[in-house]
Amino acid sequence: MNGKTSILTFLTIAITCMLAEGALAVNVWFQTRDVTFVPNQELSLAYVAENKNDEAMGISISVIGDLAEHISVSPSEFRLGPHETKEFDVVIRFPEKIEKPGVHEQLIRVKENRDAQQGTIVVFGQVNQPLRIHVPYSGKYLDAYLSTEGAKQGEDVTFKVSMSNLGDQPINRISGTVYAYNGANDSIGKTEISEVYNLEPNGNKDTEAILNAKELSPGRYWAYAELNYDGLSAHTPAIEFRIGELKVDLGEYSKSGFTGKINPFFVEVESNWNEQIRDVIAEVTLKNGTSKMAQFRTLSESLGRWERKNLTGYIDLSSVPTGNYTLELILRYADRTESSAGIYEVIPEPKLKKSGLEGWQVIALIVIAVLIINIGIWILISRREKRE
Repeated sequence: MNGKTSILTFLTIAITCMLAEGALAVNVWFQTRDVTFVPNQELSLAYVAENKNDEAMGISISVIGDLAEHISVSPSEFRLGPHETKEFDVVIRFPEKIEKPGVHEQLIRVKENRDAQQGTIVVFGQVNQPLRIHVPYSGKYLDAYLSTEGAKQGEDVTFKVSMSNLGDQPINRISGTVYAYNGANDSIGKTEISEVYNLEPNGNKDTEAILNAKELSPGRYWAYAELNYDGLSAHTPAIEFRIGELKVDLGEYSKSGFTGKINPFFVEVESNWNEQIRDVIAEVTLKNGTSKMAQFRTLSESLGRWERKNLTGYIDLSSVPTGNYTLELILRYADRTESSAGIYEVIPEPKLKKSGLEGWQVIALIVIAVLIINIGIWILISRREKRE
């Protein structure tokens, strides 16, 4: 390849890469992300690849990970027409033994190979789907975590303890205690879990523990569980839980708007309740002393349990001069109200300036300019060669 061709090829590649699609055009569906090691077992998992693009593409599939030598893909290469789907199988052939217990995460890498329009440039994209292989621990090994939806003020809190036997021997009996504490790390109570019996290897079971929380004030608390099983012990990570009250907090809101026009407005609200609250709405009044300069209501919204959301509306500043004004907010929900006040600034709208070029436009112009210069150089070199 001579110098002229090299320059033109490089520039063509650069421009093509700049203009190439950034988004991946392949979707991958799978049967499961988690499998358990069984000595000498052969396991086949179904996957589906979909071409979301309007052009055909090639697909190549590989496996990345410490157990990749035991995993194959069939077929590992194929083509997909526009919007076509195709199944492929990931086949695991487990050995007699895997030395390291625990979770071994592998990656099923699906790579797309799309031909450019001229057939000379190939654009690559890839999707990595995790596949977790769980290798049991020798003996008995209990893994557990705690969860709860919290409670309303005056109610008890129900905790769920989810347990898995990650060992290769059955667990005969599991007992334990849930401990709860506040933000100062002071104990607020404890409760025993309902005992569990006969948890087989790779087995999963849930149990409950009910905490007397009738005297707890609304707020945030934390809890964890200590578990005992067949002479061994385990504990769960600590979790946060909440005691709710039927209350919605007012948060941040729009602090300024442009005079002479209608402006969008938002106010942030947060639910302290562990059930849905319907028809939450804010009434907004802009005042100059005792004079009302503008008034409106936001759109009505529903808040889910513990949800934070923006209420939106529009404030008409068509006839409001620039300056600082008092903003009054009244929040209405479930036959209750919350109120707040602050400062709102009405400012002149800045004059529009001619927008400059975007970064990608500047780069494109530079590349095009360089391309034109190099074409000129190529023409000059060609003419000289003809003269010689």
